[in-house]
Amino acid sequence: MEKVLEGRPVESFSPPPGLVFVKIDPKTGLLAPPASESGVFACYLEGTEPTAYADVDREGKRSFFRLDMNRAEDLSPEEDEDDTPDESPL
Repeated sequence: MEKVLEGRPVESFSPPPGLVFVKIDPKTGLLAPPASESGVFACYLEGTEPTAYADVDREGKRSFFRLDMNRAEDLSPEEDEDDTPDESPL
């Protein structure tokens, strides 16, 4: 892109009123925790941005799906003590 725009003046972008930019966790779509290095900025209509933070457990692993949906594949081997199948039969 730099090559294509070479020699052209830099133009600033002012977002229209009513838009907000927030740092989100790209895996969950929730707000990135303040210390997160993997967060990305996303644009939302004001009032539609996420309000909950993505949960990161003490080992730094993302635990949103494990807690929200009880998904066995998101558990570490030592946490997966039951023999629940990974996929629902439905």
